[in-house]
Amino acid sequence: MKKLEKLTEKIANELDASLCDVFTREEQSALIQDFFTDYNIDFKSIVKMKKNDNDFWNDLNINDSHWCDISSEFADGRVDIYNNDLWESVKDFSEWTEQALDEFGIDGCGIKEGGLTQLFAMGQYMYYSELINSSLHILEEYTLEELNNIN
Repeated sequence: MKKLEKLTEKIANELDASLCDVFTREEQSALIQDFFTDYNIDFKSIVKMKKNDNDFWNDLNINDSHWCDISSEFADGRVDIYNNDLWESVKDFSEWTEQALDEFGIDGCGIKEGGLTQLFAMGQYMYYSELINSSLHILEEYTLEELNNIN
């Protein structure tokens, strides 16, 4: 097993259990691995950056995106684009759909313009954002542990 696969599997195993209601740990690990691959994230570069800059999450990464924005970008690309798929996935993403409605309200979720379909898309977006943000925070914890072991 490659180092990236081991790392993403470890991260997936530490994610909040509620995130498993949608995808299995293996599927989550694959999503996280896709994210790390798509954005050229590797553990060694994270350790090096963290060692040099304690607040690098606000810096640009090698893709000229801010680290703090890439989870949103990734999440946006994972939301179903077909209305039928969004409607079929409602039960899987209901927790995050409710969270989107609570956080942004009817106007913020675009219900007036896009109806329930837009709300369901927001629920998927919230899920993927949480999955990736949680993964990045776990990766940061591993990075800090690694730095403490080096020092």
